[in-house]
Amino acid sequence: MLLAKRMAEALEKAGVKVVGYEESKNPKFMDGEVSLENSFNIQVGSNYACLCIIRKGGEIDYLLEMEEIEREADFAKEVASFIMHPRESPGQAGE
Repeated sequence: MLLAKRMAEALEKAGVKVVGYEESKNPKFMDGEVSLENSFNIQVGSNYACLCIIRKGGEIDYLLEMEEIEREADFAKEVASFIMHPRESPGQAGE
């Protein structure tokens, strides 16, 4: 089972700046969330995690999702790669 506290620790070890984390009040569905700098946020479930960004007005863009994660470090590596090496969005390539 993934835990928000361990996810925050794994992210820091992977070089991602963690602002804080919060454990869920109802861990049956979601263990918690980890807040990163620049409005990035990670939602942590029992074996699922997603990286999202919260826009002004409360809109949420889901950027990276993984299921059946066994270790927090596995997702942390993906997040670090995603943040440190952003992919070009469609329409930007070759401009």
